[in-house]
Amino acid sequence: MRSSFTIEGELVRREGGDDTDTVSLLMSPYLLEFRLEDVLDVEELAPAPGLRTDRAASARVTLRAEARLLDVSAGKRAEALVFEKITPFSVCSREGAGCEIRQERFQRMEAAFLAARHKA
Repeated sequence: MRSSFTIEGELVRREGGDDTDTVSLLMSPYLLEFRLEDVLDVEELAPAPGLRTDRAASARVTLRAEARLLDVSAGKRAEALVFEKITPFSVCSREGAGCEIRQERFQRMEAAFLAARHKA
């Protein structure tokens, strides 16, 4: 029987920072929580692209085989906190192309289109 198992993900820093009895690991799309005493080893990995290293660290975590999963929840909120929103190169490299569609020019064009459509 195996005495441990290893998983990889982002160790998420707790917002309150006081609870040291548990560890949260983001394995997208899930956020897993384990007891700290079940963690045998942590190996820091190269940060995932866009990872905010002040809020999380990419890691390989070795847990006792008997480790209990205390909680599993959707990781969307944690992802939003620990990853920067990355704008694709094809969008950010366009000269003069705005990404915000609620610009004044767009609103005028949209209003003209809708007005012409209602006349027809």
